[in-house]
Order: sequence, then structure tokens, then C-alpha cells
Amino acid sequence: MSTTAKQLADLSRKIFERLPQNNIKSGNKIISAQLKGDKVVSWFNKPLVMGMGGYSEYYQKLNQYRLDTNATLKQQGRGPPKKGAGKRSQKKK
Repeated sequence: MSTTAKQLADLSRKIFERLPQNNIKSGNKIISAQLKGDKVVSWFNKPLVMGMGGYSEYYQKLNQYRLDTNATLKQQGRGPPKKGAGKRSQKKK
């Protein structure tokens, strides 16, 4: 390539913000692609709590009541067993 062609290529790269093409895999295509995280997040459904009315006082009270009853049952020894300590796992041993 002559010097004028090289200078012209350099100028066009600077003006149009293009990288030099060396016919080598560089990954620029992946790096310069737009991010698609927002599109993926917007595609998924909202959490179930939001569908039931959001984080209103009513649902907060219901959740707190549920947590309190679970705590009292656990104190009394009537709560759910720890993971892997139920009837089914006891039969195998």
C-alpha cells in the first residue's frame, strides 16, 4: 500500500472511529455490541408479591404473622424438620 493510501486509511479510521482490519479475530464485535441485560430483565415476570398487591401494609402484616407463627412453633418443637432430617431420610438409615 502506498503512503497516501495508508494516510487515507488512518484518517478514515479516526473520522469514523473504526478499528484497523488485520483479518485477525479480536473480539471487537462482541465488545462493541449493545448490552441486553435490561431487555432480559423486562422480559421476566415480576415477583409474586408484586402481583398480589406489592409491598402494602396488609401483606407486610400477613408475612410478619407467618414468621411469628413459625418462630413460636419452632420454640415449641413443632416446626418443620431441618433439611434432610424428615421421615423419608430416617427410613433409609
